[in-house]
Amino acid sequence: EARGGKEGRSSRWRLAALHHHVTPVVGMERFEDAARGFGMAADAEGFVRQALEWGVDVVLHGHPHQPFFGAVKRTSISGAPLPERALAVVGGGSCGVKNAELGPIRQRTFGVLEFCNDGDGDSLKYHLFKTVEHSDTEFTWDAAYRLRNAHAWARCPAAP
Repeated sequence: EARGGKEGRSSRWRLAALHHHVTPVVGMERFEDAARGFGMAADAEGFVRQALEWGVDVVLHGHPHQPFFGAVKRTSISGAPLPERALAVVGGGSCGVKNAELGPIRQRTFGVLEFCNDGDGDSLKYHLFKTVEHSDTEFTWDAAYRLRNAHAWARCPAAP
């Protein structure tokens, strides 16, 4: 199998997971927090390029304590062309962070991945759970988002 190819794979999806995010999530990080370190991976661009070269479809990350969906696309690595596709990015939020560190939505969140084959082809569904209002420990299903290719996240219309 060529690196990045789909031939010989037992699954349609190739995932990578890491703690720090590889794309901006919540706007510019504050310069006054530099002593604590920044949240984006120091080698984010290198990671993205390597993931694309290796055929990764989806990157899962945590850290900014904010659910996030996005995509990254590059057209070359050191002059060598990349396949014309995007790398989906999913930020899982955080379910165990202190209140002072919660992201802009001010709620704890987590997600569950579901691999689907619903007759329209393979897709990946991300179920987002958020804390119930006025609770730090009780979670409820909030929404589901479907990914059919690496750049088209769409909110699903109803509960699972």
